[in-house]
Amino acid sequence: MVFSYLWKDNALFRVAIYLFVGVSAGYVGAVACRQVLLPRLILPLTLTFDHRVVDGFTADGFLAKVVEALESW
Repeated sequence: MVFSYLWKDNALFRVAIYLFVGVSAGYVGAVACRQVLLPRLILPLTLTFDHRVVDGFTADGFLAKVVEALESW
């Protein structure tokens, strides 16, 4: 990514610098599923973006794709 930025051959880099996905430390929690408590790893995930460049609906779709990719990994 740095090489693409230096040579300016990456058109998506200008948009990507306005998005930041933050992941904090995961922790174990209990999740109720059909009246049964199951231990699950919970990972808080946040998205920060510049509203002047990226629409909120688009950013929400991006975060949903990230969550989907993490859950299927």
